[in-house]
Amino acid sequence: MGGTITDRQNIKDPINGFAGEYVFNSATMVWTANEPNRPQVWGGPAMYVSDPANTSHSDFAMVGHERNGVFFHH
Repeated sequence: MGGTITDRQNIKDPINGFAGEYVFNSATMVWTANEPNRPQVWGGPAMYVSDPANTSHSDFAMVGHERNGVFFHH
């Protein structure tokens, strides 16, 4: 479930070849990962699991889209 957007920023800096659009919010997540091909010398396949999302606290989250480098003319 998403939180309330707390801020939006649009930044343009053509001198340094950078631009970005950002949204500030909060976020929590649950994740799992595995290593099915982990070498047997390290104990074989491994599985990693996060704690449940309801045990998390979010102070800050930012999602954005940026353009730099080859996308700007010098």
